[in-house]
This record gives sequence, structure tokens and C-alpha cells, in this order.
Amino acid sequence: LGALSVTEKKWYGIENAVISRDGYRIVGSLNGHIKTGESLSFHRTLPEGLKNITCDLTWLTTKSSLKITIFSPDGMMGPYYDSSDGKADGRIFLQISRDRDLTGGDWYVVIEAEKTSGETQPFRLIFY
Repeated sequence: LGALSVTEKKWYGIENAVISRDGYRIVGSLNGHIKTGESLSFHRTLPEGLKNITCDLTWLTTKSSLKITIFSPDGMMGPYYDSSDGKADGRIFLQISRDRDLTGGDWYVVIEAEKTSGETQPFRLIFY
């Protein structure tokens, strides 16, 4: 999608689609602040037929400890921590796929702050 011109995006009716740097359509995003002991949820209804979905949570201070749990129509995944993706870098980057298509319907991501450096920790969740 990132390769399409503004005119092409208008032609296809996707001129308001938010596109990531690597050309994928962002299904949703959440920018916020969270404090120790707090949890926030994010919801999207996904269509049938998706092969994969990416969940990317980032925050600025690696001294803060955030985790996410993902709830799909057919089960729970996680919780995932900063080091769950192999790196302790203030980012939880997950690509979810299965041998068959992902189940469409209501998907939830719950972000929890086990510890924040300072009163609150800014974060960004991108779901694409």
C-alpha cells in the first residue's frame, strides 16, 4: 500500500488508511500514558481471512516494565514482556500467524504496567 500514490489511494477508496513505514495498513493504534499497576485495553474487530497480524508496543524508558496479553476469539496469548521478543529494548514486537487463517472477530490487547520509571510511561501500540 505504501507504493500507491495519493490519486491511486483515492481511486481505491483508501485515502484515509494509515500506512506503516513498511507499507502495511495499520488496523489501529493507541498512543497513551500508563502508570504502575494500571491496565489499558485496545479493541479491534478483524475480518476473516487474515494470514497474520502484527502487534507492536513501544515505550521510551527501558526501566519501565510493561506487558501485553492478546485475546482473540479462539484464545488468549501471553502475557508477553519486553524480553519476549528476544530483546530488552522497550519494545514488544509480535507477529501472529497460524497454519490456517486467523479467526476473525473481536481481538483485544491489554497493556499492563508492572513498573513505570516516573509517574507515567508514554507508549504507542500499533496493530497491523
